Amino acid sequence: GTNKSTFNYELKLKNRTPDAQTFALRSDAEPGWNVQFTVEGKDVTSVSVDPGGQKTIRVSINPPSRIEAGTYKIPVRAETKNLSAETTLEVVIRGTYGLKLTTPDEVLSTSITAGGERRVKLRVENTGSAPLAKIQLSADTPVGWDVKFDPDTIDTLAPNETKDVTATIHADKKAIAGDYVVTMNARTPEAEDSAAFRVTVKTSLLWGVVAVLIIGGVLAGLYALIQRYGRR
Repeated sequence: GTNKSTFNYELKLKNRTPDAQTFALRSDAEPGWNVQFTVEGKDVTSVSVDPGGQKTIRVSINPPSRIEAGTYKIPVRAETKNLSAETTLEVVIRGTYGLKLTTPDEVLSTSITAGGERRVKLRVENTGSAPLAKIQLSADTPVGWDVKFDPDTIDTLAPNETKDVTATIHADKKAIAGDYVVTMNARTPEAEDSAAFRVTVKTSLLWGVVAVLIIGGVLAGLYALIQRYGRR
C-alpha cells in the first residue's frame, strides 16, 4: 500500500496450557507507526484465552505519513508473566502521496474590479514518491464569483514534477470594495491541497469618473441657481 493505507492482518492466538491465560498484546514498531489490536469487534490491549482454546486477533497498522517506499517489519507479541508468543508482520510501502498547490512566486493575493476578471498562475507540485493521476482543479468563491481553470484537470504528474495552471477569477459585478477570499483546490483520490487567495476589490475607474461628473453637475446646477435667484 501507500503511506495513507491501513494494513490489516488476522492472527490466531492459541493457549496450549491447562489454565486460562490473559495475554497482553503489544508491538515493537518504530515510533510513528500506529498498531491496533481488535478482538470480537473491540479494540483491546489484552485478551483472555481458555485452556486449550484460541482467539482470533485482528491487527491494523497505519504507517507514518512521511515514510519512504520500502519493506518494513512490524513485530507483535502476546505475553503473560511466564509465557510469550511473537510473530513479525510485513508492510510494503510502494510509494507516498503528496500534493502542493501554490503560485510560482508563492504570493497568494491579487486585486480586481467589480465585474472584472483577473488571471493568476498556479503551480501544482507532486511532493510524494508515487505518480498522481487526474488531478482536479476547483475553487470555493464568494457568492456571484466564478473561477475557470486552464487546464481544469492534470492527467498525470510524476514525483517531484510541477505543472502550471492559469486560473481566471471573475468578480461579481455587485461586489463592493474590500477584501474577499477565493480558495483554490487541487484534488486526487490520494492527496489534496488548497491555497487561499486574498482578492481585493477596487472601485472601478469608470465609476470614479461618473461620480466626478455627477458631483460636477450638481455643483454646476447649484451655481446656476445661485446666479439666477441670488439677485432677488
